[in-house]
Amino acid sequence: MKRQSIIFALTVLGSAILSVASGVLFAQTLYEPFLVWNDSNIPLKNEYLQLLPGANPSRPGGGEAGALVQIIDAGPDFEISPPDPVTGNPTGDDFVISETAIGQGTPWDWSRSGVFCFNMDKPLDTFIYVRIFNQPTLTESTYYGDTTDVIRPQSQRSFPVNRYGLLRTDKRVNGDPTPTLSATPTPSPVATPTPGPTIEPPVPTATLTPAKTPVPTATPSPRPTAYYLVMDESDFDGDGTDDIAIFRPDSGLWAVRGLTRIYYGGEGDIPAPGDYFGDGTAEMAIFRPASGLWAGRDLGRIYFGREGDIPIPADYSGNSQSNIAIFRPATGLWAIRNLTRFYYGREGDSPIPADYTGDRWTDPGIFRPAAGLWAIRNLTRFYFGRDGDRAVPVDYTGDGFADFGIFRQDNGLWAFRGETRMYLGRNLDIPVAGDYRGEGMTEIGIFRPASGLWAIRGVSRAYFGRAGDLPLSR
Repeated sequence: MKRQSIIFALTVLGSAILSVASGVLFAQTLYEPFLVWNDSNIPLKNEYLQLLPGANPSRPGGGEAGALVQIIDAGPDFEISPPDPVTGNPTGDDFVISETAIGQGTPWDWSRSGVFCFNMDKPLDTFIYVRIFNQPTLTESTYYGDTTDVIRPQSQRSFPVNRYGLLRTDKRVNGDPTPTLSATPTPSPVATPTPGPTIEPPVPTATLTPAKTPVPTATPSPRPTAYYLVMDESDFDGDGTDDIAIFRPDSGLWAVRGLTRIYYGGEGDIPAPGDYFGDGTAEMAIFRPASGLWAGRDLGRIYFGREGDIPIPADYSGNSQSNIAIFRPATGLWAIRNLTRFYYGREGDSPIPADYTGDRWTDPGIFRPAAGLWAIRNLTRFYFGRDGDRAVPVDYTGDGFADFGIFRQDNGLWAFRGETRMYLGRNLDIPVAGDYRGEGMTEIGIFRPASGLWAIRGVSRAYFGRAGDLPLSR
């Protein structure tokens, strides 16, 4: 039973009323009994963006049944757990409080699909959320959707509604997820690029070769894999096009194809390029976990962070400049220098900051590979992907919004939620998505460390780098 996610706004009523306005859900203090309902202005839709079927109002007590609605207790951890991929029942410490159906109890137009209203009688300290399925029973259903967060009736809370009006996951029977991201048939796979000669070509020498400018050495520390590298900017010459570039940790080499080679940093350092001056050009910089040092050729030396932190430079203030920032997996701490600190995520999560709202501000978010959870702070949460997938939040469609994408390393699958799916790459390849044409749209690509191959779909194939190099790409 394959299930995919449907987004909706949840509203709860008591002696005080909650309502959805301008895509945001507002909550006020409640008293039992209370109602759970969704606004007719935001009807619920299925995986094909069609209104969910409602119960037939012309035959009370009979007729066609509406899509299943579950009101679920979030349990002591106050978190939404995905349904069992086989049975559809809640997992973890979550359990069903009540069930109803689309079309039941609606105080609006009875013939309208995608709407429901349900009376509840539950202690006010309960943390609840609602799960909607696309058929009347669990056995018939193939898709599901959750509210974006849990609601405690006594709390003053607000919940933004996803801009697409739809969230999706890829849960399937027997735990073998295969995303189904559009209503159209799955396209034929794009052939995986065949590598050229097996001899490793050297990194080409460019015209600019300044003398080494090593950052003072420190005790080497383990660096994260390329999966955890967060690149805010990879346009090293300011021409509006992302460059093919690598960082070689064992020597501190930065090499940008057709542009330059310099040495800056060394073993244990993590590359952290960014547009730190707001001039549209990526500055070469490193983060040294052993001491918390940030250092760049023009950036200077700044200490911010410590061992185990992941550098996440991005424009968190909306001024077109990258901010120095870290994510601390051990505690879920996000710390943005001279701006803010907050906790979001936990051990095992990957930070995925990106502009998910199109307002040119970077939104903090995490991807939890173990569960396929995407959680964007103050925006949304949903399940998309599986353990082993790499999150690739980039603007694939060119609309100014970061799209939710994954790269599945074991078979080369690229999947963008609600957009498309294709195949490029194979096991051990590293995703290197970027705007390689300068058109404001992201092209997908892979870097193959074994041979130094860069394969950019529809753009280019080039050999640049070698095993052990880290590709500098968003």
